[in-house]
Amino acid sequence: MDKLGILNRALGFIGEQPITNPDSPETPAGKRMANSLDPCRRELLRRHPWNFAEIWTTIAKTTAPPYGYSDAYSMPEDFLRLLVVGNFENSITDYRMVNQGAPHYRRVIAMNNSGASEVPFIYTADIQLYSMWDPLALKVLAIWLAMDNAKGITGQDALVSFLNGLLTDELRDAVSVDGQEQSMRTLQFSYVQDARQQAQFGGSDFTRVVGY
Repeated sequence: MDKLGILNRALGFIGEQPITNPDSPETPAGKRMANSLDPCRRELLRRHPWNFAEIWTTIAKTTAPPYGYSDAYSMPEDFLRLLVVGNFENSITDYRMVNQGAPHYRRVIAMNNSGASEVPFIYTADIQLYSMWDPLALKVLAIWLAMDNAKGITGQDALVSFLNGLLTDELRDAVSVDGQEQSMRTLQFSYVQDARQQAQFGGSDFTRVVGY
């Protein structure tokens, strides 16, 4: 499925006509959907450590913070969710994600790392190539997009409620399949990561959809 397919599937969920040009939609509903696609994609990718969006890389040393830690490493531009600092066998648990502030406003990982020039880094990336997505996750994205815009386009609270329930069910299924494809590992996480895990729905790795 490509960008056009995602937009038209989302439009179909709320009973709107399909479009033919995803970059210049012909209808007001299509334009609204197109404008919401990027933020909805990033929100969905951040909610769960999807297999297809997991990137293993190294990040380079940059300017250290003025106090607290001796080293800092620049985070990737497409970063959405932290999975592991270091590697699975030897993860680093004492770190902080911070912003360097003016003039660069770069997000960095601050830690004490003996001045090493780089550090392994595993994260969820903003995957914009939809052919790389899991089909189940693409369906969830279309529902997410439809729910995000249903009230503004249709004014129907009942439709929003229906889509919210559908989204919860489809997200649970997609996350379940995604998790079954990975081998079990015992990982160490920071206190921040542990707090996130405790707040997540049903003990699985996604945040419950509420507030719509």
